[in-house]
Amino acid sequence: MPGEPPNSTPVPIARAPSLEEHVPGPARFPVRGWESQLEDFWCRWMGGSPDWFRNERYLAYLGDTFARAPGYGINTFMLMGCGDQGELHTFVTYAGWDRLQARRSPEERIRAAEQATVLEPLSQEARRHGVALYLWDHELQLPPGLGDLYPEARGEGA
Repeated sequence: MPGEPPNSTPVPIARAPSLEEHVPGPARFPVRGWESQLEDFWCRWMGGSPDWFRNERYLAYLGDTFARAPGYGINTFMLMGCGDQGELHTFVTYAGWDRLQARRSPEERIRAAEQATVLEPLSQEARRHGVALYLWDHELQLPPGLGDLYPEARGEGA
């Protein structure tokens, strides 16, 4: 039933033919990837913590995905942020930017540090399987009030 956690018994996935089996000769696309959205709905559906970096089932899913990726000709994996889950600004502690750092709640600072701590071994695990791990984020967004806190960052004529 939609919205309910899946059965805890792993379901075997049939091996798909690799890219080389479909397309003989050199790969036409040197970057071939999969992605997963970091969001609380997905993690809640899997069961456990709504925070991707605290959800053991989701982290195990990512590890399994990295291990299976080479069999499908996959060499890139993107983690896509969503709101306060996994977007680049949620990893930043603003070290050295004391006025910005002061605006972050203690909980935001803890979450930022914890996400970064979990991401490093994930990146290493992906690399062991020949998969490059990236964080996808939208356009660069500056923290609200940056120009007021640091007028020198506005540049000339701003």
